Amino acid sequence: MENLQELNISSASVVGRITFDDGDAEELSRVLSNHQNNWPRRSVDKLGLYEADGVRHHLGLDIETIRGADPDIVALTMEAHSFSRDERISASVRRRQQQQFSEIGTILSDLESSKISGRFHSHIAWSFPPGTKKPIINLPMMTIQGPGIPFTELVGVRLIKATEEGDISVTMDLRGNRSLLVTVIFPPVLTTISLGMLDNAVQRGNQLLRDFVLEEGGPFEELEGTI
Repeated sequence: MENLQELNISSASVVGRITFDDGDAEELSRVLSNHQNNWPRRSVDKLGLYEADGVRHHLGLDIETIRGADPDIVALTMEAHSFSRDERISASVRRRQQQQFSEIGTILSDLESSKISGRFHSHIAWSFPPGTKKPIINLPMMTIQGPGIPFTELVGVRLIKATEEGDISVTMDLRGNRSLLVTVIFPPVLTTISLGMLDNAVQRGNQLLRDFVLEEGGPFEELEGTI
């Protein structure tokens, strides 16, 4: 698993639905019943802890049946984020979460071996400290003049990149302290479920990010205006 803090990623997730071919529903139940008593009546809900380059991270895995759908839908969410070095957890909680991280790896490995697949979209969020990165367009894009206008600046923008898979959404927001927040949402793709699919999403997001975020001091396209 990646060190998200080194990449300035505040969170990374894959969210979607497990798809079924002939026999896949039974295979999914067989795999998950080995890890969760009373599946599908009880969902898989794990929160694990892992370390990368000395930085602690949480990894959550949720698998549940959405009842009432026709047929029933199995939803899967995997989400990771780092937490600050000064955040404290007890030794017992650390051990339990480390064990759950191991369990998450085993569940996803078993699903991968069974070739269970799903359609998942990815959501990656970055937070860049002031003076380190800048977007390809100036923010704020507009400063506002005149009485009666309920805001003074337009500091965020959402950009769309059309692909064969669907639209990729890139949202950029400049905070008051000049830190830059960037969020990328990928369209759903069909993929085999595995522990590596979250790292794959992070790598893909970082590749795409280079088109939208520049090093501070590099070339910049002026789109600043006034209303």
